[in-house]
Amino acid sequence: MKLKNKIHLWSTLLMLVILLLLAIVIYFAFSRLAYDTEISQLQAELDAVVQAVSDNPADNPRAVVRGYVPANGLARVSGEAGQLIPEIRDPDVAADFPSELLDRAGTVVAGETRYAYASMPVIWSGGEVAELTIAQSMEEVTGNLRTLRFVLVAAILIAMIPIVASSAVLGRLVTRPIADLTRTMTHIQKSGQYEKLSMEEAVNDEIGQMGRTFNEMMALLEENYRKQEEFVSNASHELKTPLTVIGSYAKLLERRGMQDEKIAQEGLSAIRAETDRMNKLIEQLLHIARRSETQLELSEVNL
Repeated sequence: MKLKNKIHLWSTLLMLVILLLLAIVIYFAFSRLAYDTEISQLQAELDAVVQAVSDNPADNPRAVVRGYVPANGLARVSGEAGQLIPEIRDPDVAADFPSELLDRAGTVVAGETRYAYASMPVIWSGGEVAELTIAQSMEEVTGNLRTLRFVLVAAILIAMIPIVASSAVLGRLVTRPIADLTRTMTHIQKSGQYEKLSMEEAVNDEIGQMGRTFNEMMALLEENYRKQEEFVSNASHELKTPLTVIGSYAKLLERRGMQDEKIAQEGLSAIRAETDRMNKLIEQLLHIARRSETQLELSEVNL
């Protein structure tokens, strides 16, 4: 997989995970707030019922409680011997509403509906201490949460459209200098010419540093190649001179060396001298070659 595609894929997945986590946090925070708000309202209504029952002990307490039963809700009064009055409930309330509740306030699922409830002790008629419980259906809150889930999912899908597009653009922007570097290196390999990347001097990121390093490397290679050509040219010239002298004296010996001992001696001396010169030159070249294989470690010294 190309680097551009990897950047596109991973940046998209990262943003998707971030949006999902954000949506989950928003959903649970809103649901918790909605449930706590419903429970707080029930507790406030329960306080009002207990106060009304306490203020009107002579009245029919069942009628007082009925007046405070919320829509889609129920109310019941339980004593030590069981329910003191028949349970007051809306017809839409689930028939299997639990008779025992774990906490004083909270939520419970009955049937397929979630209910908020609150309980509080109350002095009932005759001075008996009873437990007053009020519950209310949370269908409206559940519907709002369902709508919130739909809105969050739709928002994530809509937000992913610019995210996918921007990640694709980001992948191209990040990999463009690398692609230019690859094309330049391929062209250098095919043409044998040293080329440099066109870089903006103001770019100081890692990509810009890579491009400047490549250009410096190309300049160094070009300089070394030029020095190598110059060195080969000079070495060829130095080797050509003794070879020319040796060739000239060899031709002289072929023409006249056999008849004139002085000319033969002069030719042999010149050939020997040029041969020694060539040997010294070749030894110097081998010495340079051996030194080029070693890596010098430079350090500063106090002169």
